[in-house]
Amino acid sequence: MRIDRLPLRFALLAALTLALAGCGIRQLARAEALVPDHGGHAVRVQTIGNVALYDFMSVLPGGEGDRCLVAEASSNGITVRGCGNDAREMLPWLDASLPAIEAYLPEIHVSRLRVSLHRPGSRVLTRGWRTSALVNMMIEMSFRYAPGSDRHARYAVRAMAHELTHVAYKRRPAQDESEEYFGAIAESCVEYAVFGSTSGYAFEADVKGTISDGFDDAQRESATEAKRAYRSVIEFAGDDGTVRQPNGYFEAFCTATIGAPRPDRRTASQQFQ
Repeated sequence: MRIDRLPLRFALLAALTLALAGCGIRQLARAEALVPDHGGHAVRVQTIGNVALYDFMSVLPGGEGDRCLVAEASSNGITVRGCGNDAREMLPWLDASLPAIEAYLPEIHVSRLRVSLHRPGSRVLTRGWRTSALVNMMIEMSFRYAPGSDRHARYAVRAMAHELTHVAYKRRPAQDESEEYFGAIAESCVEYAVFGSTSGYAFEADVKGTISDGFDDAQRESATEAKRAYRSVIEFAGDDGTVRQPNGYFEAFCTATIGAPRPDRRTASQQFQ
């Protein structure tokens, strides 16, 4: 369809797609050397009104692709593909994660989610531009998964919560805090809601590792804010370093920090300073 036949806002988004289409894969390839085996994810978003152009990118460093019999599982608009029983193992966690995410981020609704799971050591670089209303999003992401791995399942849920926070915050007023901080807090709040607990990370290196000299400004900010968010979350943890349900103080913190803003709501810093 020709751009000049589209409504204006769709034409603008289509033009952005053409302008940016070549950038993502080059960025993924450059980032691959700095990404841990469990993967790295990012999203690029442009919004005009309630319509968004978004590109979810997944980086799983490694060698050859998976060599296995691939199976598929689906439910409630979610389709998961992976080796052996991986898709069936992951599907319930993804199915529970979307309502938990949207409870904090009512600006968005994911109507269709496609997830590709890949075993440790396999290399995957994926991205996909889409245009839709924010309340009718279609998302494709790739995640690392080892059979029965609780940490990989938690990481997938956390990564999805983080990236969708970036999308939702395009519809919110400017904030005093970094958007990366909100995304990192959303990771732990959604993980807590879905799994019943959070330690502030799925893989310890994500919040306790050294920030690489090779990081660009965006990667450095993301890593720095992940560490800061971890310190905020751990304030609510027990002696074992884990926040477990029920924890009303942590739940209130999540609502105050990443929930949809209301005129009568004090900021998280006002409530928990």
